[in-house]
Amino acid sequence: MQAIVMSFLSSVQNLSQTNSVDLRIDLESVLKRSDIWQGSQHNTKQTAQQHAISTGYSKLDDILHYSGWPLNALTEILTTQQHIGEIALVLPSIAEKMKSGGVLYLIEPPFNPYAPAWINAGIDITQMFIIKSCQEQDWLWASEQVMGNKGVACCLFWPPKDHLSNKRLKRLQLASKQGSSLNFIFRQSSVANQSSPASLRLILTSNVSLEIEMEIEVLKQPGGWNGQRTSIHFS
Repeated sequence: MQAIVMSFLSSVQNLSQTNSVDLRIDLESVLKRSDIWQGSQHNTKQTAQQHAISTGYSKLDDILHYSGWPLNALTEILTTQQHIGEIALVLPSIAEKMKSGGVLYLIEPPFNPYAPAWINAGIDITQMFIIKSCQEQDWLWASEQVMGNKGVACCLFWPPKDHLSNKRLKRLQLASKQGSSLNFIFRQSSVANQSSPASLRLILTSNVSLEIEMEIEVLKQPGGWNGQRTSIHFS
């Protein structure tokens, strides 16, 4: 639709001055239609930021169209292996989101949270709740209920098995829109080529030298192109 409008604009410029007024009126009526998208009317960075929260890492914010993690949406974080810094990546935004109230849920985490790290990040662990030992159907139900609860600030999910049907992922994405939480689902990078309704998808890889360097690639993001890359260092 954008290409049609642009070609129409180009044709208007080539018409005589005599017809330009009438055509401009016609063009304005066309552009008022709800099914016409104009590049100049696309969400600005400032508007987009109202629907996101900073990641806490400026290099990552810079490559995200919303300048942060989208709220009321599902963010899918894919990793080549576990424990490469994926939790450290989300801790700053979780701490910031919880400042305005609400609780944190971890559903089926493959680890026992290391309390000092969460406390050092500024997270009140008395407001952290963990759900474990779920069957897949129970996990899906619990995830939907948690995301739809207005009293929940953040949700972190690890599916019992890595393969989730597109239908079930779509249920999670729809549930994320019912609440006001910051939502992350963690999966293996082997599913990167599978389609996903998640609003934002990132793939993380890690190189270990004197310090940990995390490579981040955007596979999909709302309101912007994919393929952006950056790296973050954890000392």
